[in-house]
Order: sequence, then structure tokens, then C-alpha cells
Amino acid sequence: VVNLVQSVALNSSGEHASLEQILQANPDDKYLLSDVDQQLLVKIVFKQPVVLTHLVFRADMGPQEHAAAKEKEGKEAKEGEADLEASGPRDVKVYSNQEGLDFGEAETITAAQELNVTDKQLSGERVMLRGSRFQRCNSVQIFISENQGGKPYTFLNRISLIGRPAAYV
Repeated sequence: VVNLVQSVALNSSGEHASLEQILQANPDDKYLLSDVDQQLLVKIVFKQPVVLTHLVFRADMGPQEHAAAKEKEGKEAKEGEADLEASGPRDVKVYSNQEGLDFGEAETITAAQELNVTDKQLSGERVMLRGSRFQRCNSVQIFISENQGGKPYTFLNRISLIGRPAAYV
């Protein structure tokens, strides 16, 4: 249902996982990492209108955890990976059908829903969306403004969207 060609993660580092990789099952815990600061703007476009009911975030294996796991296995981590200080998202704004949204607008216009994501929710717990605001979505925009630890970078291992195709009237 997701149009991966038109979906994008703005301010993400190209050196790690892509948006496509974290929207799918991710058993290797690859991570999408912000590039220059904590902010990420994830824009997901659907092939047909959907009704979204929940979001699921997973952020439990960031750069430092990856480097430590590789070292434990006797493998070499990517250069500089162990020094990247990152944590999962905390302050998240979710928008519906705002395809042209940019960082400036994300900071100023009213979101369909604002979330304060907890550590527990970053382990895959479902976050309920307000039903009336996410009916017949052609796209959803997820703006992460701050992360859990106030670290320089934000990472995500997985984003799941739960819902169903919108019924045609």
C-alpha cells in the first residue's frame, strides 16, 4: 500500500538504512539516522487512500549499539559508528495529506496529532492515532523534532503503519 518511490526521509544520512528498509521487516536492526541534527521528516505516500489507526516505532539498536554488537562478533564496525551519539524519537508531530510539508512548516503549522513517545513505545508498542484525523489519507508526514536523550542525532530501526484501505463511498 506504501508508494516507496514517492516516500522519502528528509535530513537522513545516506550511509545507513533507507526509509524503505525501516518500513519493512528489519531483523538486522538497520537504522535510519538523522544527518545534521535531531530532526527527521518522514513523508510516506500511499498508493490508495487509507485509514490509519496506529503507528509503531522501534528504536533500540542505534549506531553505538551496532558498533558494540559487531565488536562482540569480532567484526569491524563502520568507521566512526561507535562515536555517533543518537537516541530514538521523543517529540513527534504527525500530519495527514500535507505532501508539500517542509521543516519550517512542520515547526509552525498545527499537526493532526502530537506525540510524546516513551521508551516503552520505542520498543514496538502501538501508538493510537486519532481516528477522525487519519481517514482517507493519501499520505502521512512524521516530523521528529527532538529525541529521547537530547543527543545530536536521532535514529529509527522501524516505522510501522497500521490501518486499512479507506472504503469508497
